[in-house]
Amino acid sequence: MKKFIALFLLFLSISANPAYAKEFATSYIINYSIDENANTKVEYDIELENLTSEYYATEYSLGLTEDNIIDISATQDNQKIEVEFTNTKEKSNVTLKLIKSIVGKGKTTKLNLQFTSDKLISKKGSVYELTIPKLVATESLNTYKVILNVHNLIGNELYIFPQPLTITKKDDYKVFEFSGDGFKGSGINAVFGEFQLFNVNLKYHLKNPTGQKVKQDITIPPDIRGRQNIVIKNISKIPNKIYSDQDGNYFAEYYLEQSEEKIIDLNLEVKVLNLPFKEKLVDPKIYTSSQPFWEKNSEIVTQTLKTLNLNPADSDTVNAKKIFQFVTNHLQYNLDKASNSSIEREGVEYALTNPTDTVCMEFADSFVTLARATGISAREINGYAYTSGATNKPLSLRLTNSNDILHSWAEYYSETEGWVQVDPTWASTSGLDFFTQFDTNHITFVTHGINSNYPYPAGSFKIDPEEDNFINVDFISEQTVPVEYKFEARKVLKSNILDMIRLKTELVLINKSNTTVYNVKIGDNIVAALPPFAQVSLKDTDSSEIRFETFTGKEINSEITIENNQYLPKVILPIISFLVALALFLYVIFRK
Repeated sequence: MKKFIALFLLFLSISANPAYAKEFATSYIINYSIDENANTKVEYDIELENLTSEYYATEYSLGLTEDNIIDISATQDNQKIEVEFTNTKEKSNVTLKLIKSIVGKGKTTKLNLQFTSDKLISKKGSVYELTIPKLVATESLNTYKVILNVHNLIGNELYIFPQPLTITKKDDYKVFEFSGDGFKGSGINAVFGEFQLFNVNLKYHLKNPTGQKVKQDITIPPDIRGRQNIVIKNISKIPNKIYSDQDGNYFAEYYLEQSEEKIIDLNLEVKVLNLPFKEKLVDPKIYTSSQPFWEKNSEIVTQTLKTLNLNPADSDTVNAKKIFQFVTNHLQYNLDKASNSSIEREGVEYALTNPTDTVCMEFADSFVTLARATGISAREINGYAYTSGATNKPLSLRLTNSNDILHSWAEYYSETEGWVQVDPTWASTSGLDFFTQFDTNHITFVTHGINSNYPYPAGSFKIDPEEDNFINVDFISEQTVPVEYKFEARKVLKSNILDMIRLKTELVLINKSNTTVYNVKIGDNIVAALPPFAQVSLKDTDSSEIRFETFTGKEINSEITIENNQYLPKVILPIISFLVALALFLYVIFRK
């Protein structure tokens, strides 16, 4: 006598008896079609094969994670069948009532399930995020193919994991196909759009306890060509100037009078994207040197490198990936440690000797150190990273005892791509690819390359270590502040005394724009990058034309007014020159 069972598909979060499931083999072709309004039509084509002569199925159940499921229908061998649908907080469950038994070993039947959902893909800020969970069990899985159709108006793929087998275009849709032995049972994570937008509010508390005027610099999130564009919405106190260092960090300079206290509120719109841009590496020796936390010549680092099978003949990218994979596999993130309000940075030696007691700082430090020890230029990054789950994408760079928590990741230099950001922590904890591609949820505050522990990121500038809410970040769907390109230029006397006597002047150019401009050209002068509020001294010119590039590389030509009233009129200057010359003459005479 044949035995019948209710067959459960071990998909996503469903719980089932594997003793039943192993009696049947399954093949799936799952088609997701996402229209311009982010509504998703889902179609499962399922083939069931009976592996025994003793069992046959009467119903088939699927556990689904899609929310707001409507318009459910199903067929068995092209005949409509009854569908039961139940929904709980944990999952949705669909049961197909089979009208044909699959009797006999090797016998098959084809099921088709269709429904729509508006929750499979969600909009966060200005991008769409898609998550298709992996299969829970793949023991009796014959084939598994996912076809993802995304309407062009949803946007281009900013991030997609794993990499699709093929990408094609069909009408108004881009079609991604995932299949093959390496994909079997895998989930899909993808981000679609042009860029992500954040509204960022930062607070800096400054105090001068001395009895004299002092200068204090703070760091503000920088522009990173191809990766991060900053537009200043508001700043409560205009800095004396803004300047940058070799690592691309932005410093805002303020002066504090004796015993003065200031709070600087900075409001920014940050656009994060992934555009190809290769920055030239100025001094590779700096980025392969040993530093505190990055003791590249230590014994444990040397011994670790011997186990990695790195080939000097391979590219930096190939060897960096091997190092990245070692760090993500060898270190284990300690969630209990990350929750400690007094967490301390340990460095590479501690991480490699205590691999189960690490947080994001140790992941980043280990990657940077091993890369530098191999001769690959590498740096550490501190910044904000959006996460919806503390377990798979944790944060742990705690700013003293407050609730302000940042994240730490790394970057290495590729001869073909320039600086490449990677996140070994999130690759380890989420299982996603944060090496060959990067998401749009990381905002760089500071980069540590020249110095392993300086400068300090935004959020660190506090008088009381327990001050809270110095960092507030929110998604926004569209840019609210227009980019304004404005400049101020004036001629001034050169500071050298001989040049002053000869009435030599130079041009001071100040960027009054609310964002960074690039490849600025005026007369014979060229400036690679000019942050907002930054000023630069240039060779004098009578040209009133200024040319520059925007963050995206668009070239703009404009006219600029050069002020001449910032130095003494030429009627007075000869008198000053004469008096200076006379004083020098008398000094020489009387000295003799």
